[in-house]
Amino acid sequence: MSKATLYNHPDLKERINFLRNQQEEKFIDSRIKRDENNQNAIIDSLKRRIEKLETRNKELEKENKLLREKENEKLTDYFKDI
Repeated sequence: MSKATLYNHPDLKERINFLRNQQEEKFIDSRIKRDENNQNAIIDSLKRRIEKLETRNKELEKENKLLREKENEKLTDYFKDI
C-alpha cells in the first residue's frame, strides 16, 4: 500500500495522525523529564559549590581577623617603644 492510499481513507488518516501526535507527546514528555533531571543536577552541583565557597569564606575571614590582631599588636608595640 502506498501513502496516498492510506491517506485517502479518512479513518486510516485519522488513526495515523492520532498515533503520530501520541508519539510526539511522548517524545516531548521524555525530553521535559530529561531537562528537569538535568536542571536538578545543576542545582545540586551549584548548592555544593556554594557550601564550599561559604566554608572557604569563613576560613579566610578567621585568618584575616587573626592577621589584623597580630598587626594591631605589632603597631601597639611599635608605638610603645617610641
